[in-house]
Amino acid sequence: MQSVLGKLSKVDKFKEYKIPHIGLKKEVHDFIFHLDETFFSNFEDSIIGKSAIEARVNFDKSHEPNLLTFKIKGNIDADCDKCAAITSIKIEGEFRVFIKLHDELALSNELDDPEILFIKTDTPEIDLSSYLYEFSHLCIPFIKSCEKPFESKDCDLEVASKLSALKKAEETEHQITDPRWAGLNKLKDK
Repeated sequence: MQSVLGKLSKVDKFKEYKIPHIGLKKEVHDFIFHLDETFFSNFEDSIIGKSAIEARVNFDKSHEPNLLTFKIKGNIDADCDKCAAITSIKIEGEFRVFIKLHDELALSNELDDPEILFIKTDTPEIDLSSYLYEFSHLCIPFIKSCEKPFESKDCDLEVASKLSALKKAEETEHQITDPRWAGLNKLKDK
């Protein structure tokens, strides 16, 4: 009874994010994965929570080295960097990983190149979960903002008014305290 419970506790959370390697014909194969908060909650330090992401993976097994092409596209909920409201941010990106068959390098992982995955020749399947996780995070824009900051219905108007007041105060301070800014302000207004 205990061995059955032990097997149940080792449920593979990433089973649906594995693709077969052995048994696939030497041609191009397409896979589609849907990533949401359930997927990202399996990773300890994920900054992606609520999301709707589609990952299209093209597995070109027709020549050596094999090629995986990841096309990530979707939306994530994130804090707007301008108004601090939670907003939907579009993400999109394309990445590739070469798969090389090499029994010794697959075990040692000596080469630390993120674009090359060494696997053993008898590897039955390839786990894409870490690539899907990493590539989704790499698609997040550096500056996350609403489509129309301070005009959207989701914007935090209290933050917007405080930022506007701070900006006006800062402009006033520059005009009064430092006359060197006058020439630069003329350029800014053009």
